[in-house]
Amino acid sequence: MKLLFKLPIINKQNVKNVLAILSFIVVSSLQVNGQVNFSGVWIQDNEKSDDFYKNFNITASINQTDKEISIVSDFFSKDGSSSSCLRNDKA
Repeated sequence: MKLLFKLPIINKQNVKNVLAILSFIVVSSLQVNGQVNFSGVWIQDNEKSDDFYKNFNITASINQTDKEISIVSDFFSKDGSSSSCLRNDKA
């Protein structure tokens, strides 16, 4: 009997490659329902910040709707002084 095609050799690396490709296809085919919402209070991680920003504690209060996003950034220095900045954007 003559084979019409040659079967690939099945080994661990080939299985990993196939699983990686299938995972990519599945993840890229998923659709997110609606828009991502960033609402909440975000706190800066000083350990991952640039040296300059390690001198401050920074929080951002975000309020997001379908049509608008507002961000209030609060800066607190180590000496106790503080300031705020407000930004509003509309879609």
